[in-house]
This record gives sequence, structure tokens and C-alpha cells, in this order.
Amino acid sequence: GGIFMRMRSHWRYACLLLLLAAYLYGSSLFLTKYPYVHSDEAWLSGLTRQIVETGDFGATEAFFDLKERNPHALKILFHALQALAMRLGGYQIATFRLLSLLAAAPVLIVFYAAARRLFAGHSLPLLAAALLALDIQFIYASHMARQEIFILFAVALNFFLLLRPGALRDRDIAALAAAAGFSAGFHPNAFLVACLGGAALLARRICGSVRGRQIALYIGLTAACAGVFVGISLLLDADFIQHYLAYGQSEFGLNLSLADRAAEWTSFGSKLFDRVSGTYYLPDLRLQLILFPLLGLLLLCYALAMRREQPAQTERALVLIAAELGICAGILLIGRYNQLSIVFLMPAGWLIVLDCLLLFGRRICYALTALLLALLLWVGATEIRPWLAADYDAYLAQLETYLPADARTLGNLNSEYYFENGCLLDYRNLAFLEENGLTLAEYVESRGIEYIVYMDELDYIDANRPYWNIIYGNLDIAGLRTYLA
Repeated sequence: GGIFMRMRSHWRYACLLLLLAAYLYGSSLFLTKYPYVHSDEAWLSGLTRQIVETGDFGATEAFFDLKERNPHALKILFHALQALAMRLGGYQIATFRLLSLLAAAPVLIVFYAAARRLFAGHSLPLLAAALLALDIQFIYASHMARQEIFILFAVALNFFLLLRPGALRDRDIAALAAAAGFSAGFHPNAFLVACLGGAALLARRICGSVRGRQIALYIGLTAACAGVFVGISLLLDADFIQHYLAYGQSEFGLNLSLADRAAEWTSFGSKLFDRVSGTYYLPDLRLQLILFPLLGLLLLCYALAMRREQPAQTERALVLIAAELGICAGILLIGRYNQLSIVFLMPAGWLIVLDCLLLFGRRICYALTALLLALLLWVGATEIRPWLAADYDAYLAQLETYLPADARTLGNLNSEYYFENGCLLDYRNLAFLEENGLTLAEYVESRGIEYIVYMDELDYIDANRPYWNIIYGNLDIAGLRTYLA
């Protein structure tokens, strides 16, 4: 019996390694094609390059000289990892996207370990990892040179710790707090991880496996860990808190009342379902948007009905549902409805789906899971195929035919990978000409700008203003055309 169990365990680990290898290899085939390179990626890696070249974590973006930027440490760990990747792979989009793709592997491993705690004795943990790996939003996050995939590691680690059978120990609480707090070194969305953990601990408190003192410990340790990065930020900028709050209000309108933020929630969900987005590509998420709340509600009803007969299963179900609600509450409190944050709902969402399907018996659960995997494959292929013809390198090569990489140029930030550091100035600076007492001609002359790259998108933005002013600010595009004429 022991030998047989060890063989089954080795077989499962072999299957997990095969899944990881297939995911990494398959993704590498279209890593720089899907999704198309977004200016956020150039923004982040451009700041990394500036930090590396100046040797100063207090450096700000070289492509902004009129748009106000202030240093902070809420991405400092992410920039440190990107700096290491840049040393190894050079300054190109493939380098930074490969970093994100490699980070997907530990996410899937920890998520598999969390699923093993939920589905002990099943093959479902491997299927759970496969569902997450094939989720188009997860693929999206693992291909973008942004921080979401790193925050997802903290999310997966939370579930591994929260799904521990029996009472949670203080060291589990400390690990949960560290996962949330140190995520602040990657992105302010660490707050969502903290909300996830806090809500799930409250669920366990209701079930009696967490003490009130431990929730207080979680809050204190999370604040202390996150406070490290706030402290470093204050060293970099004594007015960090004032500047950061002002940035949030000016860029994202985060000064709305709680009622206004709640009103936006319905609109946000509707836009996700209808695939109405801004500058980010929005994949088809209708399967998840229907399945997660529907099966979550069904699981909740079952858990409450069977709370006396099956207390352990009830607790696990409540932890998953509370975690999802915690993330949603965090998004609501922040008031920033960014579609990229939706990926944080996927790990718990797929665990909820499997936990609910298991109520109908193993055979039905496995059959429906196979159907879901097939649907995810179909959605992924449908979403990715149109982008395979896209060629970002061809776009950079086209720039090369018109202007040298070391020429001082005013243009679109997503072309930043072509230029030498400090040579590109972004369109967004033009929105601040008037408040700096400059005309366009004076700005061009004072900055030694040799080339202006005029993209067709500016005509579209101008024809549909003020709706798209959120991208570059209130630019005088007609004035720019007149200057170039």
C-alpha cells in the first residue's frame, strides 16, 4: 500500500512538471505577440532602465519632463527583478515578458499545493492547476511585463496557508501577513491581497479555527511589512503620501464617494462581460463571469445547509467565497476598476467551481472539468490566433527606417524599446505646456527635439475628445498638426 501511494504521488508530480513544461514552452511561442505590447510595459521597464543607468532607486522616468513624477518604493522589488533580467537579457520586450512568464511557474506550483489541501486524495489539484494555466486572463498576466503575475504568487500562497486543515498557527498568520505586506514592493494592489486574507480569516474566525487575537496580529504584521515600503518611499520623497494621494486623484479619480464607487461596480461588470475596454486588450471572460458567481452561490447554500454535518468542508467553502468577496471589496474601496485586477479572482474562482462540481460526484465532476478545459482551450485559441500576425519588432524596424535610436524624439511611449535611454519624450508631457508657461515650439526647441512621431491614433483621439483624454491628457492635437504642417 505504501509503495502504491508513493507511485501515485510521483505520478502526480510528474504530471505537474509536464503541465509546467507545456505551459512555458507553449507560451514562449507567442510571448511577444500576445497581447500586443502596451505602453505600461515600456513605462515600467523604462523606469527600470533609468534606475539601472543612474544607480538610484529614487530616479524617475526619463521620458517625462513636464508630467510630474515623484519617486516611491511601492514597485521597488519589481524594478529590482527587472533590473536583474535586463542585465541577463538586455533591454528588449522579450526579456521582461520572459521574467513574467517564468514567474507563472511558481504561481502554478503553489496553487497546485493549495488545491491539494482542498482536494486531498483526488486528481483534482492537477486539474485545478490546468484550469488556471489555460485561463486566458492568467495567460495574459503571464505575458505582460507588469506586476500582476507576481501579486498572483501572493494570492496563491494565501490559499495554500488558508486551506490548512485544523486551526491556523501564529506562524501561518505571520506568513499570510508577509505575503500581503511584501507584495507592496511590487504594486499597491497588495491591498487586495490583504483584503483577501482578512476576509478569509474572518470566515475562519466565524468557524472557530482562528482566534480574534490572530486577526489583530495579521493586521499589525501586514501593516508593518507594508510600512517598510512606505518608510523607504518617505526617504525617497518626504512628501510621498501627499504626492501619491494627489496622483491617484488626478490620474484615476480616486476621490469619489463610496456610493459613487459602488455605482461604478455594476458598470464595470457589464463592461467586462461585453468586452468594452480602454487601452487594455480585454479577452472573452464570459465563462468565468457566469460560472464563478453562479457556482459560488450554489456552494454557499450547500455549505450553510450542511454546516453541522460537514463543518470542515463548510469552512473551506466559506474561506474561498470570503476570499473572492474580499478582493471585490478591496477593488470597491480603492475605486480603481482596472480590468487587469480581475485576474486575482481566478485562483479562488476555479477552486470554487471544482469544489461545487464535486458535490455532484467524482464522475460528473471529472467529466464537466474536462468540458471546461476544452472550452478554455477553445477560448484561448480564438483569442490568441488573431494576434499571431502582429509583429512588434516590425514596428520598431519601421521606426529605424525614419530616425536613429539616439535622436531626441517626441512620440508614443510604446516605442520606447527602440530608443536609447533619455532620447524619447512622451506625448503626455504636452498636456502640461500651458501650466509650465511654454508653447509647443518653445518646448521642442528647449528640449532639442529632432523628430516628432505623429501616430494615427492622435487623429482618432482628437475626433472623439474628451472621451480619450484619459490616455495622454488634454493635448492640443490640432495645434500639433499645425506645427508639423
